[in-house]
Amino acid sequence: MEVPAGAEILIDGTKTLQTGSVRNFVSPPPDPARKYSYEITCRWHKDGRPVEVTRQVSVRANAWTSVDFTRSDPGPETIPAPKIVRVSGN
Repeated sequence: MEVPAGAEILIDGTKTLQTGSVRNFVSPPPDPARKYSYEITCRWHKDGRPVEVTRQVSVRANAWTSVDFTRSDPGPETIPAPKIVRVSGN
């Protein structure tokens, strides 16, 4: 997810320890037959005032979901997970 500088992130009420403008969260392996949702809260200061934005983010197996808290449009975007290709040497 992309967040404003110095932001604090909570996932389902638990504060994350990562810092920086790009944060990654890896969920436990989901069951492909089920839908999952996380409540993600982003807190930061803008022009000296506190800002808090909370979004419900749906996730599914074998996909990445991108969330951008730096834009006013809250829509999370689901991105297919990259395929891992292993190449053997001779």
